[in-house]
Amino acid sequence: MVARAAAATAAGVSLGAIWATGLVSWRRTRALRRGQPGHRSPLRASSRSSATTWFAAAAGVAVLALGTLIVRDAPIAGAGAGVAGGLVATSGIRSRVTALEVRDDALVVRRALRPAVILRWAGLRSLGPPRTPAGGWRLRAEPNSITLMPSDLLGHEAVLAIAIERTGLWFDGRRWSQPP
Repeated sequence: MVARAAAATAAGVSLGAIWATGLVSWRRTRALRRGQPGHRSPLRASSRSSATTWFAAAAGVAVLALGTLIVRDAPIAGAGAGVAGGLVATSGIRSRVTALEVRDDALVVRRALRPAVILRWAGLRSLGPPRTPAGGWRLRAEPNSITLMPSDLLGHEAVLAIAIERTGLWFDGRRWSQPP
């Protein structure tokens, strides 16, 4: 019983931390989400990501543990939570953004156990804002695209303004995109 309560608490705290990070980033990117390029703060050429990038992995591990602990009493719910938690934990560890590097020709998104994603400024087609505070910014480019979550951007929101500035994107009412 204590282990279940601890796993449920850890899952709740982790999910709350994800939402809190999202709310901070939501506030910081308000102007960009409304179509105003905003003021861009200085950004080092390469910046390590915030420790908040670990929140998704922590939430996944906690939900996996909770699923494992309740599977005997609630087989379907336990198995579902276990599978979902395992997928989130795996993705949260493997695909965790470790650094954002702004180069003259591209934005490089470095990840923990996956290859870096290189988004060339010349190939960036659109920048879609999240619909909720826990959602991510979708950067669509040729040939690579990526979604940057609030934890990936925390403290580095200037990357979005740099992308808009370097690519000449304009706001069409829903997203930043190439002029028609």
